[in-house]
Parts: sequence; structure tokens; C-alpha cells
Amino acid sequence: MHASAVLDSRYQILDVIGQGACAVVHRARDTRDGRLVAVKTLAEGRVHSPAAVQRLVHEAEVMARVQHPHALPVLDFGWFADGRPWFATELLQGASLDTFTADGPMAPLVVVRLLRQICDVLASTHGEGLVHCDVKPAHVWIQAVWDGPRGPMPIARLIDFGLTLSLDDLNAGRRPPAGSPDYIAPEVVLGRPVDGRADLFALGMVAYEALTGAAPYAAQTSARRALLDRLSGQITPLVYRVPGLDPELALLVESLLSRAPEDRPASATALDEHLACIEARLVQRRPSVRLSHLPPPPVRRARPALALVH
Repeated sequence: MHASAVLDSRYQILDVIGQGACAVVHRARDTRDGRLVAVKTLAEGRVHSPAAVQRLVHEAEVMARVQHPHALPVLDFGWFADGRPWFATELLQGASLDTFTADGPMAPLVVVRLLRQICDVLASTHGEGLVHCDVKPAHVWIQAVWDGPRGPMPIARLIDFGLTLSLDDLNAGRRPPAGSPDYIAPEVVLGRPVDGRADLFALGMVAYEALTGAAPYAAQTSARRALLDRLSGQITPLVYRVPGLDPELALLVESLLSRAPEDRPASATALDEHLACIEARLVQRRPSVRLSHLPPPPVRRARPALALVH
């Protein structure tokens, strides 16, 4: 599509904001109400690929099923005259998690709150009988990080449901056609039964990376080597990578990286319950900081200075 083109007599295309091997995402303006949206479609050369067409249609269908505040709603869907599907979603501000981790480790409280939001989306996804199959930092989008009296609160979305499969498909032997080998669960590699705990393994990889600023396994030059690491490699315990890290948080993340699914939390909901307890403890432990712009209390009155949790 060219800039200034109007899609479906409604969406004025402005520019390209993302492009991959198969798909392209445009920034567009909804001429009905003036708001900005994102329009995703196939690159023009991919229209002759039935698999690419089906994948984009499937992604839109899945996103329409997973109704959640930390996912993306599908606002509209249609077809080009040449047979390419397209769909419109909310236009997100911010950046992907891998942009943040490129600058180093993130604060544990931010990571815990981020994980809880993604857990909530995964619980809804799994409740629909679906497995995301492509949880990774590039698909965790951070819109903002708000600071408040109880500490920083990230606002995150889980995006890109293009590889999502049903449990029935997975357990019939179907596997995602692509995806990052760095985040694939061992049971997927081995062709064993798969359920939502495969997404939890990938989320553990994301958590480790967010807490340390580095992936749990060394970077590999081939997908095969990366997959073998899932089966035989050893990670450095988090307590050595992040001195002072809450021990329960470290053990929980490492349990997500267990090779056997039964050694991980039983579900995204169970994981969220563990994280909620850790979050409460981390908030309680945050040091109090006196407001610098307030004068100290009069000496003659024995009362504590006004303080806020920081």
C-alpha cells in the first residue's frame, strides 16, 4: 500500500512501522473518528503463499477470541482485491521488552508485575484451549512504566498470536511452522505432549533475561545448537547472576525453566498466585524515602517525618 491510500473507504495509510519476512504493519488513521490504528497485512509478494495467508487469518481469529486488556483487540478485518487479508488493531506506544533488556537488567518488582500481566493473558489464552507458542521478549510490549507510591508499574501487552495452536493440534503432533528456537520448551522439541506449561517455560526464559539482562543460555550460531541447549545445557543460578535477588523469585523462575513440565507451576493462574505473594513482599521491603520538598517537622513535636514508599 502507498502512503495516503485509503483502505476500505475508512483507513488512511500513513507509513510503514514494521516489516518482517511475510507481513507488514502500517500506521493508519481511522477517518471516522480520527484515531490512529495499526493495519497488518501480507507483503505484496506473499499473496501467492496459501500458508502465509492462512497464518494471518488465523492470527486475527485467535486475537478476536482472546479478549483481554493485556492483549490486542482486533478492530476490523478485510481482504484486498489481490487476495491478501488485513486486520486493524490498536496502535501501541512504547517498545518491546528486548529493547529494555538491551540496556541491562530490570528491577525485580517491575519484572514481577510484568510477568503477572502476561500470566493473566496466558491464563485467558489457555482457557480458550490455545497455546501461544511464541512467547519471547520481542512479543512482550511495554507501553509505559508508571511510578507511584507502591513502586513502578509497567503496562504490558502480549502480542503476535500468529503461531498460536490449539491443544488438540499440538497433541496430534502439529508444531508451529516457525518461531524462535531460543524460547521453545523441551517437550515441543522432543515431540512430547504439550499444554500451557510450554508457554510458561518460554515465560521463564523471558523472566531470566529481564532480571539479568542476558539470556539463560549462551548465544548459539545455529537453531540446532540452541534447541540442544534446551535439552542438556545448564543455566547459572539466578542468585549468582543477581546478588540480593529474592530467593523465592529466583527459585520460581528456575522452576519455569525445568525440562519436565510437571516440575513447573501447574498453570498460568498458579504461577500468578506465586508471583502475587512475591510482589507483596517486594513492595513491603521497599525503603521509605522522605519527600525532599517538605520541611522537617518542628523539633518541639515528637512525631515522625512524612515519608512515602519509594
